[in-house]
Amino acid sequence: MVAAGTAIATRSAAEKAITSSDFVAIKSTEYTEEEARALKRSLVAAAKGVPTTVGGGAHGHVYLLENAIEYAKRVSAGYTEAPAPTGITYTSGATGAALAQEKEDAVAAAETYHTQEGSRAGLRKAILANVPRETIIELVDPESEFDEVEPRELLAVILRDADPATVVEAKELKQARDAPSLLMLPRP
Repeated sequence: MVAAGTAIATRSAAEKAITSSDFVAIKSTEYTEEEARALKRSLVAAAKGVPTTVGGGAHGHVYLLENAIEYAKRVSAGYTEAPAPTGITYTSGATGAALAQEKEDAVAAAETYHTQEGSRAGLRKAILANVPRETIIELVDPESEFDEVEPRELLAVILRDADPATVVEAKELKQARDAPSLLMLPRP
């Protein structure tokens, strides 16, 4: 297995790789879709820069920012997040080569997991550092603050709450808002 010090170093390296990237910040609680998309593009670029085999590996840790449907547009096979490492289960009667392979596989799986978790922490920190807290306050937990919030959830709220970028989008939003609700229509 990966030693505790190695696991910490792996997580720290992945987190630093993310947080040392350049991000397009959102400076106000009133921001446009374009500003939100620019932040997302900068987060995606940082996530792509940390290699992994998850999701085919071609897109780095972008899967931590996008839900399964969005990510399927990039990779049709989708992804399964790396599971937390478990102990090595040596098969009785296995040859020395088979045991060595089991150990090698366990070390690689642990490395993938710790890189993923470091990237997750780095993306969370990058988002928190580049948006006003008020834009994501609905996700804060009184006990853990944002420590248990997924980066994709933070980004989804940011994208959802962005002001429309064009006049046409603003008109469509106003029409949808002002349309009579089925709940408010009189009964026949």
